[in-house]
Amino acid sequence: MTFIRAAAVQEEVARRIHFVQADFFDVEFVTKFDLVTCIGVLEWVPKFRPGNPREIQIDFLRRVRSLLKPGGHLVIGIENRLGLKYLLGAPDDHIGVAGVAVYDAEIASRKWLAYNGQILRSFTFTHAELEQLLTEAGFRCRQFFAALPDYKLPERIVPLDPPGALDKFFLERNFVSEHDGSTGLPLSNQDELRSHYRSLAQLGISDAFAPSYFITTS
Repeated sequence: MTFIRAAAVQEEVARRIHFVQADFFDVEFVTKFDLVTCIGVLEWVPKFRPGNPREIQIDFLRRVRSLLKPGGHLVIGIENRLGLKYLLGAPDDHIGVAGVAVYDAEIASRKWLAYNGQILRSFTFTHAELEQLLTEAGFRCRQFFAALPDYKLPERIVPLDPPGALDKFFLERNFVSEHDGSTGLPLSNQDELRSHYRSLAQLGISDAFAPSYFITTS
């Protein structure tokens, strides 16, 4: 909360913000909202509540939907668990370890338990898995964007609907240098990433391997 207040003061918007430090599930709102942002949040929701992580994430999304006005929107920023840099060995942004969170929940949980004896409670998803989560939570209209190099420090935001824009971006030999999301340090395999992105773009599937996504949904 101290950090958020300091950022708001720095950006000269503190007088326009109400600060609430609480569990989202415990707060009773008396109004509905035009916009809810969930930037780097959805993957962490199960960390702080008992129960099935996926069901907790769906409950979270359902509660957000219940708080939107008609025509209101939710904006999500989240990593893609099949992001190319993770497949090539970059550490996961949340646990700081490579070769765990890139797998589906069952295998990732097993690997994390074997690695340090802890239960994995932070989960990211593929494009298709995010679509399914939103559908189960009751969201119908949505649009995906690739965030390069990620949603935290986006340099390029490319719409994925209609398909093909990200493929075109890479086929025109464009590229945004990527970094280790757990440390912020540049990755050493930029040439390899660039090469693979072009190959995936030639196949018409580069959007499935974007490092992270922005999603607008209503």
